[in-house]
Amino acid sequence: DLSLDTKPRMSESSSMATAMREFAAVAERTQGPSLVVVKQDDGEYRLAHYITLSAFADGKPRRTHYFVDAHNGELLPLTFSDRTGTRHEHLK
Repeated sequence: DLSLDTKPRMSESSSMATAMREFAAVAERTQGPSLVVVKQDDGEYRLAHYITLSAFADGKPRRTHYFVDAHNGELLPLTFSDRTGTRHEHLK
């Protein structure tokens, strides 16, 4: 019953640039983008690029996972950090 356009309109490099801006540090390691389908809290499905960025910040490892909408480039509110274990809501 899933009806979703599975052809991305945003390039992988555009999605990576969005994640890098949000990461706000020099990523020492990147993973992705991988094309995925995510279900949001409201039950809506979105096609997204899944990206993981890693670095050391203040002497501690930092790895953050991002989901960037593959149709409009919006950073989805599903981003979370391995260091803190918390989910970050992106409301920009």
